[in-house]
Amino acid sequence: MKEKPVLLTALAELCDYLLTLDRQDFHDKLGHQFYGVSIRTPGDWLFEMRDKGYLK
Repeated sequence: MKEKPVLLTALAELCDYLLTLDRQDFHDKLGHQFYGVSIRTPGDWLFEMRDKGYLK
């Protein structure tokens, strides 16, 4: 589980989102949450922010 240190760091920093391009290690977590931290690709995050009205 190579992604474990990254996830724990995001939790320790009280992040709302973890953005990653690492589809190999995060393939089963992309689009889901890990203890309240949403895991997204940068592109998916941008689409989500646009759909919420934060971006035009």
